[in-house]
Amino acid sequence: MRTNDQPISSSLVTVEFTQTGPRASRMTFTEQAVFGSARDGEIRENGTGIGFDRLVAVMAEG
Repeated sequence: MRTNDQPISSSLVTVEFTQTGPRASRMTFTEQAVFGSARDGEIRENGTGIGFDRLVAVMAEG
């Protein structure tokens, strides 16, 4: 990932879906990351949290 053309992180993400019921699934998200600074990690963690909040909202609508 880059910000203002500067590399700030590199990561590998694994997403696993497991059926937990007839119409239910569990998503397991694992991220292994390297950050240029601790601040970069905090920014990415917050951004990932916002993305998950959006996913929850969309799933609640369906």
